[in-house]
Amino acid sequence: MRDSGERRLNWRYKVGLGIQVRVAEGRSVSKWRAGKTYDISTRGIMFRCGQPLPVNAKVEMIIDWPAKHGDRYPIFLLASGDVVRIRGKKIAVRMTFCRMVIEKAHPKPVVVPPLAAAACTAATQPVQGLTRPRRTA
Repeated sequence: MRDSGERRLNWRYKVGLGIQVRVAEGRSVSKWRAGKTYDISTRGIMFRCGQPLPVNAKVEMIIDWPAKHGDRYPIFLLASGDVVRIRGKKIAVRMTFCRMVIEKAHPKPVVVPPLAAAACTAATQPVQGLTRPRRTA
């Protein structure tokens, strides 16, 4: 444990990354919502988005990574989890699945072996139907 009285088991890194979020309950999914991260750890993420999300909701997330593969191809983190709390405009999610993906020029993204994602409690199957939303101007 840390001396500061911090109870979290995983370090949180303060990063402001773009995030796309949608609620996924059963076969129904909501529209993608854009937001910005406050911090991220190997097990969770805190972010804000334009609309509130219900506590205990199952969410799917696409987080823009700050680097590119070969200075050319965007990298993003696909993740899913449960909303555990909301404080003001901040939404906290416990991640249950995550995987790094490189978006190549062809339609099917290349999935990176789970190096950074290994710390997440990885699901045995990737999230079905989780694709990167198209950017609009």
